[in-house]
Amino acid sequence: MAKSEKRISISVMDKIIKEHFENTTTEQWYGIEVQIKKTLSFTEMMEFVNDVVLSCFQEDGGFVPEVMDFAIRSNILSKYANFSLPDKLEHRYEIIYMTDIIDLVCSRINGAQLNEIVASINRKVEFLCDSNALMIKRQVNDLISAFNDLQARTEGMFNGISSDDIAKLANVLSSGELDEGKIVEAYLDKTRPAESFESSDE
Repeated sequence: MAKSEKRISISVMDKIIKEHFENTTTEQWYGIEVQIKKTLSFTEMMEFVNDVVLSCFQEDGGFVPEVMDFAIRSNILSKYANFSLPDKLEHRYEIIYMTDIIDLVCSRINGAQLNEIVASINRKVEFLCDSNALMIKRQVNDLISAFNDLQARTEGMFNGISSDDIAKLANVLSSGELDEGKIVEAYLDKTRPAESFESSDE
């Protein structure tokens, strides 16, 4: 009889993490205490990825790749550390790029996790861009089909009508002299069967 495998319990793992892997550290930065979380939770990691990806796309679907690095750095400060960032993007940009705070935080966090987060962001952005391109291609194809169908039906409508007749119709339309009654009357005249009259000596 095969010996059953002895598995390590969850409680043992939790104990090891608690006793040997402290997830927070406090660093001094220009006279202030910065609390840094070494590793994000699963939920925080997902929020990080989604926030950056959403920041790279405009409401009309336009892709703004130049925002990606800025959004990643913003999330490093807000997710890994206890920084409050201004809503005004110009102000936030100055804080992030005119100080060395990003270097401090990144030197204390789980680099492997951050690398995986950035890789996930890139893969998700690539997927969305490909999906968007495919959707646009389908819309263009649908539009081309609609134009081809319209062209085919239009050609049938104008069979037997000369280019001079079309030009005259265009002039009437542009002049505002079009009268619905006259159109109906002309149509009836055109479609009414020719009547035969017999001469009578009576």
